[in-house]
Amino acid sequence: HFFAFWTPFLGTRRPKMMPTAVTGSDQSIFDPCSRAALLAYLRRIRFVNSATPDGEQQIPEPSLRNLQIIHRMHCLNIPIENLIFIHPKMKDEERPIGVGDLHRRIVQRARGGLCQEMNTLLKHHLAQLGYDCYSGLAAVVVAGSLKAAVHPFSGRVSSHNLGATQSCDGTHQVILTNVDGTWHLCDVGFGGTGIVEPLLLRAYDDTSDSGPTKQPPPADWLAAGGEYSQAGTRYRLRRGVLGSAEALSTVEAMVHPEKDSFVGFYLQVLVKDAWVDLYWFTLVPTTPAVLRACSDYSFRHHPLFSKQIVAVKPLEDGRVTLSGFTLKFRRVGQPTQERILQSEEERDRVLEEVFGIDMTAYP
Repeated sequence: HFFAFWTPFLGTRRPKMMPTAVTGSDQSIFDPCSRAALLAYLRRIRFVNSATPDGEQQIPEPSLRNLQIIHRMHCLNIPIENLIFIHPKMKDEERPIGVGDLHRRIVQRARGGLCQEMNTLLKHHLAQLGYDCYSGLAAVVVAGSLKAAVHPFSGRVSSHNLGATQSCDGTHQVILTNVDGTWHLCDVGFGGTGIVEPLLLRAYDDTSDSGPTKQPPPADWLAAGGEYSQAGTRYRLRRGVLGSAEALSTVEAMVHPEKDSFVGFYLQVLVKDAWVDLYWFTLVPTTPAVLRACSDYSFRHHPLFSKQIVAVKPLEDGRVTLSGFTLKFRRVGQPTQERILQSEEERDRVLEEVFGIDMTAYP
């Protein structure tokens, strides 16, 4: 059996998440603001909370610990994938990112998505839980094989659906979330090198109480040097200007002449003892119209999403990726395991068994 080959790299196999049919009295689940929809999302990410006396799962409190768990469980259980762009059984001419559409596709039909789908769904349910959060845009500044992009995106995108052109400083959606007065970067949609848990919105070298959080840094954050280790990868944030490799101190960022527009944070990842910029973002909120334009732009113009099937999911200590017909497992302290899949049938079996996508729904 195919899966037996990969069991040592995946660890204990969890039960496959099957879509839930929605009929009759369950129609309320299509209301994205309903309690039923929220509980269905929590089941989809396998978030476990204590039950009420009648056996129903309790709604989690909007705490930092629950934010970390929800973010992590979303990443571990919902894959990033582009099947709607290219898979012959799922390809579509439209890519709606309304919360109702996303709930049906990702929660009910056990699919995944890209940043505007994954982060839109997460943000909606975080707000339902009582978190103070909003969407922002990031400009991806890394190209293939973690090399710096020659021209980080900053400009205008045209929306086929809206019939309008929108101004933006990037096309990747992120979420900024406030918990007890402290802001965090959330992002469940970046892919092969994306974060798995929220990051404190503070540059790694900012030890003052004058940064965006207006609070002194936590002791564990200081002890780690402002760095984070997640799924076998190390991350940090630095201050800087879009398109500039020069890091800014907190004081320099606050007095920079472009501090209101082009000074923000870079998310960095450690690659072979060198810190590499992944994307740049500011604290400026974006709007649903701009997100729809960015979604449409990536749907129709981004080569990454239109040339081959891509699926990514983090593991507890690594990641599994599918690019075309190449399947790779990367785990800490182990050599990368790679296999070339021999057919579309084998690839679809991998999508189901490894990434948890229910392919039986697409005969």
